Amino acid sequence: MRSLTAVALICLIAPATVLAADGRWTSGYGQGVTEATVTNGRGTTFYIACPDTALNRAPSVTLEPRGMTGGADAANVGVILTIDGRSTNWPLNRRVLDQNQVLFTADASTAAQKTALRALMRGLGQGRSLTVAIPGDGIRETFTLAGSFAALGECAVH
Repeated sequence: MRSLTAVALICLIAPATVLAADGRWTSGYGQGVTEATVTNGRGTTFYIACPDTALNRAPSVTLEPRGMTGGADAANVGVILTIDGRSTNWPLNRRVLDQNQVLFTADASTAAQKTALRALMRGLGQGRSLTVAIPGDGIRETFTLAGSFAALGECAVH
């Protein structure tokens, strides 16, 4: 009887564990913003936010490293995005929030930045893996691009 209970418990827990570790891209919409998001196995999140045009806000790219605290705000931190072995520099700004949580983010407010963001989204949607490296902060995070095409398809850069 105990082994039957153990097997039943494993069957209930296993699917939840697989889903949590899957790391697939998802999209969601709330308060006028569509976000395409992925979280890797270490708990670091990478996402692209696309606000509705009525909000008059720029789309953005954000990396939220899990457990990173401290430091100071900084502009144009050197970030290297690598999709399937092809690298590009993408300057992000370091923001230290009130609770001492660190985000790396950049808005695409100019026409050139929006064009670059659309190209990045196409690359993400067609790729297999993304590595985000911020050498100055000792960050190197890898993400799957499984499901990115569908998730990013929900996100429109205006």
